[in-house]
Amino acid sequence: MRASRMTTKAGAGSPGAAAWSGAGLVWGAGVILLAIAVFLAYSLKVSRDRYQADTAGDLQNLTLSLERYFFSKFQSADLVLQSAARDFALLEARGPVGRAEFSGLLASLRKQLPGEPAIRATDADGNVVFGPGIDPARPLSVAQRRFFQDALRTPDFVIGLPLKSRITDRWVLPVARRIGDGGPRSTGVVYLTLEMDDFTRILQPLNIGEHGAIVLFNPRLEMLLRRPELKLEGDERVVKVTAKEMIAAYAAGNAARLIDTRSTIDGFERMVMYRQLESYPLYVLVGFSRDELFAPWYKELALAALVWFALAATTALLLMSLRRSARMQADALHEQRVMTQRADAASRAKSAFLANMSHEIRTPMNAIIGLTHLMARDAGDSLLKDRLAKVVDAGRHLLQVINDFLDLS
Repeated sequence: MRASRMTTKAGAGSPGAAAWSGAGLVWGAGVILLAIAVFLAYSLKVSRDRYQADTAGDLQNLTLSLERYFFSKFQSADLVLQSAARDFALLEARGPVGRAEFSGLLASLRKQLPGEPAIRATDADGNVVFGPGIDPARPLSVAQRRFFQDALRTPDFVIGLPLKSRITDRWVLPVARRIGDGGPRSTGVVYLTLEMDDFTRILQPLNIGEHGAIVLFNPRLEMLLRRPELKLEGDERVVKVTAKEMIAAYAAGNAARLIDTRSTIDGFERMVMYRQLESYPLYVLVGFSRDELFAPWYKELALAALVWFALAATTALLLMSLRRSARMQADALHEQRVMTQRADAASRAKSAFLANMSHEIRTPMNAIIGLTHLMARDAGDSLLKDRLAKVVDAGRHLLQVINDFLDLS
């Protein structure tokens, strides 16, 4: 019975039970690791959305500020050009417009603008005939300039492409309006040249990151201004915004839009926002590099991945250690069961041996005692009878000792 109970207890810790226990640990550890991974993924998504929202807010504020700056800059220039056009119309109503008189009016109007940019006016053929500093001996023509040709065709405010001034040898941005009554010979253009360096000085201190961008472009998607600066290789050189996301957003008629796009100029992927300059046909765009934008988030991602993999590796090592311990325990239980079986076999062999010994010893002893008793009964000599009786007593005592020894074993 004791051997049977030991066998039952050993069976409770069998390799099968250990295997089930190990599988449960692996499953539980997997569930915990999965829960941690889900939590980290959710936290990273919340963090990424926060970076995205903060950047969208920064882009909105910066584009709004730049839109106000550019709007006031071009509005001031436009008001001066409108004043010049009205003055020209008043002078023209009294007769032919004198070169000196209208040039003096232009000289006084330029003082209304910061930096006193150059202001001049042309006749219908594009010859520059009005403005301070004009030398009649050195004729100057803008007939081939696109801003002049555009201004002749429309009464609206015209913003040209960057060009290099032939007088100051500096890069300027021309803005123009048509003057005169619109007739074939009494029409001209008055224009201002805004220094590109002035725009650069305003844009340079703005914190847009190492790979950020600021662009000023017109409805034709032609860039008038850009930071980082474009390499200006020729007058009125056309460089267009060609990113397909920008083209699609602009084609949809959005006056302001936040999109993700990859620049076709420098190849950087940016989160950009553009906004129209209120009543003027211009758009200002600000973009932040996505790599720079999400650089802190990428560090969070790397740290979270490192923590999770470290936790997974630690869990795997712990499970391997537990599995090794379970295997050692199973081996010990198996060895104990084998030893128990051997002990049971030895016990059964001992019992069989003692049973055989009992039979082999008692049988001759009973014969000896029985025959001695018969001899004592038939003996006539009292001394012999007494001695045979003692042999019988001694035999019975020996048989009792054997019985007691076998019972104790």
